[in-house]
Amino acid sequence: MEELAGRQWWKELRAVMPVENGSVLYLKERQLFLEKYSPAMIVNQLAHQLGVDPRALRRRLRKLLGRRMVPLPLLPDLTLVPVRVRQGPGPMWGYLVYEQAILYRRIQEPPFRSAVYLNDGVVIPTLLTAGTLRRVWRETILAKREERRYYRVPQPPDPRVNERWPVPPHPWFLHHATRQEGPL
Repeated sequence: MEELAGRQWWKELRAVMPVENGSVLYLKERQLFLEKYSPAMIVNQLAHQLGVDPRALRRRLRKLLGRRMVPLPLLPDLTLVPVRVRQGPGPMWGYLVYEQAILYRRIQEPPFRSAVYLNDGVVIPTLLTAGTLRRVWRETILAKREERRYYRVPQPPDPRVNERWPVPPHPWFLHHATRQEGPL
């Protein structure tokens, strides 16, 4: 973590994945191995660095979603999604940046069941099924909406509503609005 101190490294972050003795950070142009740091420790450090209380955030989103592993919307453009990527001892869950994921697809490479493709062409194989990833993606959207509502951040306008706005006035409205009142 000393290599990342004093930098805004989260702007380059693509994923945090567990390995045997630590974690691998997938950054924009490179991969960085961090010994002795689990993905959960890195995510907690990042949340504290950004001024977010990760325990309170998890508690609130667990209540909303009814799950133990919940997506963490730390910034409007930085939402960390937990995915299971390993079996056996040690950390099994890694985190993907939702905004950097392009698609997920079912794969036939045991023990992996699906893969997530990131913007940079990085492919992250996961132990989750494609159906589970679909549910996780929907929960991530719900979590992002809840955070915007909780902090009263204005929702981006819905383009379908803006196409029809302003609504053309009815003819009766035009008639009454243009009618001039004269002396009796």
